[in-house]
Amino acid sequence: MLGPNISRLQRCTEALHSVPFLGPTMNDAFDTCSAVFHEVSSQGLAPTLYQIASHLAGERKQHQGLPLKGQEVIKTAQAVDIGAEEYKNIVIIGGSIFGIATAMKVRYSLPLPKNYRLIIIEKHSHMHYMFAFPRASVIPGFEKELFAPYDNLFKSAKEGRVIQACATSITPTHVELDRSVDGFGTIVPYEYLLYGAGAKHPRPGCLSDENTKEEGVTVLKEYQARIGRSDKVLVVGGGAVGLELAAEIKEHYPEKEVTLVHSRARYLQTYKFGLHRRAYSILKNLGVRQILGDRVIIPPGGFKDDGKEIVVKTRAGLSITTDLQILCTGMIPNSALLSTLSPASINPENKYVLVKPSLQIADPRFPNVFAGGDVVDLPDIKTGISAFAHAAVAIENVVKLVEGREKGLKDDEIKLVERSPVLPQIYLYFGLHRGVAQLSYHGYLYTAGTWLVRKHFSYNVLASRAWDWCGTPLSAETVDI
Repeated sequence: MLGPNISRLQRCTEALHSVPFLGPTMNDAFDTCSAVFHEVSSQGLAPTLYQIASHLAGERKQHQGLPLKGQEVIKTAQAVDIGAEEYKNIVIIGGSIFGIATAMKVRYSLPLPKNYRLIIIEKHSHMHYMFAFPRASVIPGFEKELFAPYDNLFKSAKEGRVIQACATSITPTHVELDRSVDGFGTIVPYEYLLYGAGAKHPRPGCLSDENTKEEGVTVLKEYQARIGRSDKVLVVGGGAVGLELAAEIKEHYPEKEVTLVHSRARYLQTYKFGLHRRAYSILKNLGVRQILGDRVIIPPGGFKDDGKEIVVKTRAGLSITTDLQILCTGMIPNSALLSTLSPASINPENKYVLVKPSLQIADPRFPNVFAGGDVVDLPDIKTGISAFAHAAVAIENVVKLVEGREKGLKDDEIKLVERSPVLPQIYLYFGLHRGVAQLSYHGYLYTAGTWLVRKHFSYNVLASRAWDWCGTPLSAETVDI
């Protein structure tokens, strides 16, 4: 009996490693258990067991890097012309983490009611794995791996479809597009709408305006060249992107002067102080000049990208000599599109989307419209983990509304799921050999240094999981798709 039991345990462990949990793939028993507990708490026991069973039955296995040449590659799914009148659309605005997490929830644990399908409207041709953009802005060679194709996100057009187009307007019945697409024209009707348009950040942490893979790769290479030519780099803003970018530059180019200016007295204000302390210590040991509690005075019209050495002043009167300035400040929610439908659901003070605990937008006229991810006005930290959690709540409530209405129930008679606060968790990679993290275990938050984070190091910051999320494992044959 011992042999079969060990074999079953090994198969279960392998399956757990391949399940796309919210964080990086776990590599030991402690982390695996933590991930399972996290999944059970966020989506319930039954869906988690279903997810594990799906992988035991032979679902896709997660690859940590490029497989050997000749390894099996999933072929591009063929589009099927279904006819809009035959299916009811659940339209998702945005194909980043929130949209992909919604598709994964449906794929693994929450099948849609009969005749319903997901339609994701996304202007980018590929999913942008922006978690690795700071490193790819410095180190060349893996840029293509950070743009995963949407081709196999859905197994068939009956299950769902990704439309590459820009949504220009939302009405109570349909979404209008900037171009005509097969099967729809310029109008996509919907029964339910999930708004996950995210937020815009400065380059290179976010490439909002680069719609194709080629454009994104080009911008990352341009930053590599600019940083390579510079001698004195000024990074403005000590959020996650600013911290990682400063570390990547200093580790890869130890001879360069790197200065990081942050307006707050500490980094990562919404996390435990231990995360700030660890981050500050790593940057100090790398040799990054750190200026906290001060602001850079940005000249009218911004900095000129001409490579010339200038002296930049701070509000506290400090002088910084620099020949390259990179802004890593600010986040602008992409809520303007939703305001075409519901101006009342936009917070006039910060432009984030107001939502109910059910993640329905705060406009009683539209109980069939939900929002989640970086664009919503919630205290949850704006990370991929929050987007995953929001997606699970939103799509579950859509299914509850569909099923309840089909039973003849009124909306106020249908009990919807309410979101739970998302604990602030994060992994930060300070170059190839150092990192910090804040994690949750049984609801307790703790910070960890390189000793834990190094288990999840990879040259591409685990970009292969984005390809798995999208249904096309990363390989030598697929990397150019």
